[in-house]
Amino acid sequence: MVQNPPKKHHYIPQFYLKRWALTDNKLAVYNQPNPRTRAAQAKMKHPAETGWKEGAYQFEGLPEDKRNRLETAFFSMLDGKAADARALMETPGSAWTVELRYAWVMFLMSLISRHPDDIEAFKSVYIRDFNKVSQAEQDAYEKAREIGDPATAEEFFANVGREFLRNMAINNIPKLIMHENAVKSLMNMHWSVATPPPDGYFFTSDRPTIRTFLGRENSHWLVPIGPQKLFVAVERKEYGDRIHKAIWKQGWKEVNRQVVRQAVEFGYAVTEEHLPFFNKHLAKATRPSMYLSFVPDPKTAPPLKKPP
Repeated sequence: MVQNPPKKHHYIPQFYLKRWALTDNKLAVYNQPNPRTRAAQAKMKHPAETGWKEGAYQFEGLPEDKRNRLETAFFSMLDGKAADARALMETPGSAWTVELRYAWVMFLMSLISRHPDDIEAFKSVYIRDFNKVSQAEQDAYEKAREIGDPATAEEFFANVGREFLRNMAINNIPKLIMHENAVKSLMNMHWSVATPPPDGYFFTSDRPTIRTFLGRENSHWLVPIGPQKLFVAVERKEYGDRIHKAIWKQGWKEVNRQVVRQAVEFGYAVTEEHLPFFNKHLAKATRPSMYLSFVPDPKTAPPLKKPP
């Protein structure tokens, strides 16, 4: 039986990119197609044509109806609710509800962990940690070991199929995103939307979040949410006021520099006229997600039969 081709999984949601699609519902997509020269190019594309990878969150070896369940049962719902939260920020006088606030936090968390590079890195770290054996695990294994079993717990775990472990990692992506302490910190921060001066504008990229460690005096998360809007979350309101003032002056330029430099592959703008800027900065400071420092315990992961 011929299998259906992998589905397109959008790690940069279309609802997010549409804010920059102001010319015939298209936005300028900047990338570096030649890895040798790393020269940037720009093309106008619809949001559906960029920020995706076939099977980015696909379970391996499962039936067709279950292979894409992380995308269909988790990310699609997450992005739908986040779109409602984004719309609220465009409606003057609207008040946040707990549900929409939580939805936006989930979206922020997903932005730092759902890029395909981060997913693959997470799988590698997950498998590495699964194969680590503590003395307590070795002692428990020796008590439960039956005739014919490997001599050590390390050998036993090494026999677990790689495909199964990669699927278990995918199954734990929601847990990665819903990290309790990080979610609580973001929920309790002061939120606002900053705007640039009349001649200013914001770019975005496939790594759009400017962030610091949470829970500190000057903690902040900044995400462009449109060419004229920047989401700002800060630990202290006074620090947020300083950010707003800086953005109104020349700070919007530094936001663009950081957002474009930390891109993995794609940068985005309203028009193609910014090629010199993207040539200078695109993907010049790419780094893996800091969130890979947290990996759910592989040996207490839920069974695959449970949906994400």
